[in-house]
Amino acid sequence: MDRWEIGISILESVSNLDGIIDKEKVRETVGLPSMEKMIKILGAILTGDVNTTLRLSNELMDQGKEPQSYISELLKLLETIYLKENGLLDIYSKEEQNLLKRYMDLDKLEVYKVIKEILNIISIMKNMENKRIMLIAALMNLAGNNNLVMEKDRKVLEGKNKSIHNVEQHIDK
Repeated sequence: MDRWEIGISILESVSNLDGIIDKEKVRETVGLPSMEKMIKILGAILTGDVNTTLRLSNELMDQGKEPQSYISELLKLLETIYLKENGLLDIYSKEEQNLLKRYMDLDKLEVYKVIKEILNIISIMKNMENKRIMLIAALMNLAGNNNLVMEKDRKVLEGKNKSIHNVEQHIDK
C-alpha cells in the first residue's frame, strides 16, 4: 500500500456511512484516550479520588494507550481549566463541555499546582523504562495529595462552622 491508500483507509475507518468523520474514532485510531474518560480521570485527581484514578488509569493502559499521550491529554484539559476561556471549550463536544464545566471554578493556584506536578511527572517519565507503572503511581500520589488538601480544608470549614454555631448559641442566650 502506498501513502495515498493508507490515508484513504484511515479516513474510511474514522468516518461513518455518510462520510462524516467521528472525532472519537479519530482519537481511537491514533491511539489517544477517550476525552470523556480523560475528563473523568482529571476529575478524580482534582477531587482526590485515588480509587477512581487507579481504576480509570489501569483501564486506559490496558487498552494500550501510551503514557505520554495520556499525560499530554491531562495537561491540555488542565490548560483549558486554568485559562477559563470559552474559546478553548469549543473544541470539546457538548457532553465533554458539561463535564469540564464542573471544574472551571477551581482556584487557579490549585490548578497551577496540579499542572506543575503533571509537568514534573512528564520530566521524570522521560528517564523511566516502565512508564506505565511510574505514571499510575504518580497520578495516585497526586490524587492522594489532593485528597489530603481537601480533608484539611474540610476540617477547617468544620471548625469555622462550630465556631459560628457557638457564637449563634451565645447570641441566642
